[in-house]
Amino acid sequence: MDKITKVFTRANAKHWPVNVEKILIFAWQNSDKDLKVTVEEDSDGRSIRQNKLMWKWHSELAEHIKETQGGVFSPEVIHLYVVKELLPMQVIETPEYPEVIRTETKKLNVKPMANFLTSYEMWAVDKYQCQFTQPDDLYFKAVMKDA
Repeated sequence: MDKITKVFTRANAKHWPVNVEKILIFAWQNSDKDLKVTVEEDSDGRSIRQNKLMWKWHSELAEHIKETQGGVFSPEVIHLYVVKELLPMQVIETPEYPEVIRTETKKLNVKPMANFLTSYEMWAVDKYQCQFTQPDDLYFKAVMKDA
């Protein structure tokens, strides 16, 4: 039997017991050997705090632009703009022509996302004189993350 790795998100914690039981039953049915179970914190995926902080800052930048320049932009539009400004673009060769696509933040792991958030914060101050809030419950665990 191959190794089974399953990430259980805090958002779905109430379903953990049932899901763990299903995995153990599957493993038991597909192996004739003893099983070893290891539980560890997930550090591969992007932090939920990082995601919340990014979207909070998108809203703050949208509000700042509205107040200082009169432009009305949704957080989603701000997201597209900021990602294009701060993350590298990729060139994909297609059969007819090269296609330029943006990096997707959802594919960033914890450390690159922390670096992106740090760059975003400095960029917003430099370009728009927008100082983001740094809520204690999000900021240090999202930006100061050692991965």
